[in-house]
Amino acid sequence: DTWAHALEGCFSPLASDDLQVELAALIGELLSAPVAADMRWFDWSARACAGQARAGVGVAHGLAHVLEPLLDDPTWGHARLIRAVLLPVIRFNRSQGDKWACTAEKLGLDLNAVETALATLWEPDDFDSLRPQLTAHWKTIARDPCSRVNSVLVRGSSLSTLLES
Repeated sequence: DTWAHALEGCFSPLASDDLQVELAALIGELLSAPVAADMRWFDWSARACAGQARAGVGVAHGLAHVLEPLLDDPTWGHARLIRAVLLPVIRFNRSQGDKWACTAEKLGLDLNAVETALATLWEPDDFDSLRPQLTAHWKTIARDPCSRVNSVLVRGSSLSTLLES
């Protein structure tokens, strides 16, 4: 969820230039962070949450917020949903024009390194198991307030591109 807050906040159309710089610096720290128990994650998470609170999130959170109450399985919580969808969402966002590439270049972010880091967290089987719910609830997901401030426009037709990501 820390990664999602930082990335979705940084690339949000509501993020100011100063906030983008602040979140890009945090993303740089996350790129060098261990994927292990480490007290620094508390600070990183708090900073990412504060950033997204000033800019909004995006479709990863729109997906999680819509699907959380619908999944009848106690092992599916917010963090697991975000982990399951974040990498495909970032790939989707990057595929929708040059906004992500231009913003990343301006901020000195290596998006390939970000994708590599996210791939170490991703569980493809979890994403695959969500496909029926994504398809059944896509209109609600696309209209969720979080999805409406995604870094790129989310349409009804975006689902097929997301599922291929």
